[in-house]
Amino acid sequence: MASATSRIPRYGDGRLTNGTHNECMRKRLLSILAGLGAAAVAASVAAAGNSVFSTQQGNLDPLPCLGAAKRFAGTITVTTVVNQLRGRDDGRGNRKVDAQFKLSFQFDPNDTSLPSYTGSQIVSEHDLISDTQDSIGVPVALSVVGNDGSSASLNGAETLLLSKRNAHNLNISISDNGWSCA
Repeated sequence: MASATSRIPRYGDGRLTNGTHNECMRKRLLSILAGLGAAAVAASVAAAGNSVFSTQQGNLDPLPCLGAAKRFAGTITVTTVVNQLRGRDDGRGNRKVDAQFKLSFQFDPNDTSLPSYTGSQIVSEHDLISDTQDSIGVPVALSVVGNDGSSASLNGAETLLLSKRNAHNLNISISDNGWSCA
């Protein structure tokens, strides 16, 4: 008689056959290889000297254009790969900021019968601002395509966060501020 709490079958207890054991090992090997592949891609980006910023969260607002009729109906992943990110105080009360990055968006719904959506674009921002300002909002209009061939348009915003590195140079990081249907 089986107990209410059953344990994972092990190879030596007779319930796990050699074929099942080989399948488990094959899946482990494939997941390890996939992880190594992802690490190799990340390393090649890092070797190229590009900074990468990434956020992942549930959709904070409904996104009906993506089939997400309510909050937290799926996961949004936003990755930015920086081509250029420079900020400098000019010593006269101004900050010059130059940024260019590739923004990639992915929405994976919790309901697997709905399509996933992806899209990307190059974002450029060049500003001269007051040295008292510590962030810049960058509006983004993005077209995305579903894995079923459907398409949608989104509006979002990225924020460039500024902080002093030394007397004239600035550190800049990028933060995602959410998305809505256009």
